[in-house]
Amino acid sequence: MKKNTVILVLIVGLAFVSSLVIAGSIDECDPALKLTPEQKEKMQKVCLDFQKEILPFQSDLKAKSLDMKTLLQENADLSKINAKIDELAKIKAEIMKKKMAHSNQIKGLLTEEQKALFNKGGCSSSMGCGTKSEHMNHGADKSACREKTMKKGCCCKK
Repeated sequence: MKKNTVILVLIVGLAFVSSLVIAGSIDECDPALKLTPEQKEKMQKVCLDFQKEILPFQSDLKAKSLDMKTLLQENADLSKINAKIDELAKIKAEIMKKKMAHSNQIKGLLTEEQKALFNKGGCSSSMGCGTKSEHMNHGADKSACREKTMKKGCCCKK
């Protein structure tokens, strides 16, 4: 019962924080791509749908990660640990597939010029959708972006 309550609180919290991030993140990418108001509106909807779609996977991933931590603390049998690793890998693969599909959806909303910028690193594949892999490179060279990412965890301009 307690575990279900914790998971529910995590889901609600993630949904709330994610909704706050969407609009700002798309606006951060706007200078690079010069998005039209219509594109921004469509992207916000696509991003919200994407977040809703992957939220259960993120929650499941977090729960399974905590299960793994417990197994390790209990010095569990290696077969149990390996089984949990397989479960984690399966969830991560699903999230990656959904991110790629989302990236293709976002690219479908862009002009050819915007796609060229997008592909050169103007914005991340999650394009302002509040996901952890959101690293935007607004005109900075890629090595500078990687350096910032390694130091601070993100290269987004604020």
